[in-house]
Amino acid sequence: MRHLRTHRIVVAVSLLLSLLSFFDCAKKAPPKTPDQVATDVLRGLAAHRPQVLWEALPPSYQKDVEALVRGFARKMDKDLWNKAFFLADKVLLVLKTKKALLLEGEMAKSSPVPKERLSANWNVAIETAEILTKSELADLDRLKRLDMGEFFAGTGAAFMEKLDALLKLEKDKKHRTVIQQLEGVKATLIRSQKDTATVRIQVPEQAVWDVDFVQVEHKWIPKPMAEQWKIKMDQAKKALAEFSTKLTPAEKQRILGMAATLDGILEQMRAAKTVRELEATMGEAFGMLLGTALGKG
Repeated sequence: MRHLRTHRIVVAVSLLLSLLSFFDCAKKAPPKTPDQVATDVLRGLAAHRPQVLWEALPPSYQKDVEALVRGFARKMDKDLWNKAFFLADKVLLVLKTKKALLLEGEMAKSSPVPKERLSANWNVAIETAEILTKSELADLDRLKRLDMGEFFAGTGAAFMEKLDALLKLEKDKKHRTVIQQLEGVKATLIRSQKDTATVRIQVPEQAVWDVDFVQVEHKWIPKPMAEQWKIKMDQAKKALAEFSTKLTPAEKQRILGMAATLDGILEQMRAAKTVRELEATMGEAFGMLLGTALGKG
């Protein structure tokens, strides 16, 4: 009797597990075809969702990218990195607060871009850059543990949305609608075998491309990417291995000294009241940067 009861319990548990497994499988979406992958990625970009690119990568490819980013963060000198972003923020602050004077100066007058267009694009361009200067990229400690999926979904999406807004300000329709055109993308499966396929991709007002796809780790990706990935990653890993910001104390202080000088010039620009004062300090900054580029700094 006891054996019969035990048998019934085992059968009941097995049946329950089978049902749970069935419902779990039913909830999972069927694997995407290569043309669906192409459509989802391009339309995702049109919707300011760059994370679709990351999600389309095979897991090992994602690990390669994150390892490179985190490896760079571990090698980079924290003081120099922080100072670079500090100065980038201050440059944007000068551009923001001295817009009127800059637009009246000689640089704006000699620019091939009309003053009206410069003025219209000014604030959005600054806001676009600020998304990066105030993001995870500005903090090496955060870069060391950066989740690329979250980065693309957050900072990447915000940057792409601002970039699209900037493009829409352009009068030239060709530039203004580049991202918008992706909304109407059409991907057609031309041929397919086990792990290879060809997809015809057509973007409105653009050319038509036949792209070969291959399956890597259950992900459909363009064949040229698959063929070049290891080569490019090996090159990047070698460059990272050779990369070093280890400077002598004197070299580091020299760089930080130049940064301090540039910081002082930016403060003078913030304090400028006239176009003449502003352009005089700008000339000083350009002179210092040119001297550095020529090895005289």
